Amino acid sequence: MGSPSPPEKIEYRTHPSPEALDHLPIADGLGRDFGYQSDTVRATLIGMTRMEGAELTVAVVEGQVVGFVLLGLPHPQSRWGRAMLKGLYEVVSFEVAHGWRGMGVGTGLLRAALTPPWEERILLASLDPEEWDLLWTGLSKTAYRQMLLSLGRSVGFAEYPLSLDVGLSHDPSSLFLVRVGSRVAQEQLRQFEALLGTSGARSLLEINQLPREEREAIYRRLIPDTVFTTCGIDAKTWTDAAGNHLVDVYAPPEQDMVWIGARARP
Repeated sequence: MGSPSPPEKIEYRTHPSPEALDHLPIADGLGRDFGYQSDTVRATLIGMTRMEGAELTVAVVEGQVVGFVLLGLPHPQSRWGRAMLKGLYEVVSFEVAHGWRGMGVGTGLLRAALTPPWEERILLASLDPEEWDLLWTGLSKTAYRQMLLSLGRSVGFAEYPLSLDVGLSHDPSSLFLVRVGSRVAQEQLRQFEALLGTSGARSLLEINQLPREEREAIYRRLIPDTVFTTCGIDAKTWTDAAGNHLVDVYAPPEQDMVWIGARARP
């Protein structure tokens, strides 16, 4: 196959029928979890269309599937599934074929999938480094994480503390993202926030009262990776190569406020 088509020639299909998928070829490099076997990937996509409470969106170029995203109800045995909170969904599966990455396909898939009804729902995305395609991309965990975070933010997701999703590994590179639709009912949001509150601090005052190590681990995530890179700061120790401390956090335990300062020189 020649050079990939420009993004504007990519077609996004929401709720494709099993019959339509049965006749679409699968692009090379799609289906990491299935050994890139096109028949297995196609059968899995067809199965996704039949899942209750799930919505599949595929990206098609020149008659072949180059990416997909499945949004659905949380697994019934997961913490989120057991809560049985109405309007709570998660990103179940999301992938773009190797040759089509870096062209905006992932962003296009998410934007096409997030149709108006999703503005009345809360969508979770738990992203664990164990599932990232680090080998093929050659990216570090930090770079891959930043790529996923930027992608999520571009469609309305916000980063939440890892402590709120006990299902993720303890790898500090893990990401827990939440998208609250613009028309989510206040009662629904209150119930979701109460659910988060069962697993950890959810206000600045509560965070400020945590032990220093826990408190700083949470606030560290508010500092963009580009600040660490530009200022030459070690993201874990907050020091430069000479050992000078370059990040300060002022978080008085009796107040619901925090001040974070980073500098390039001592």
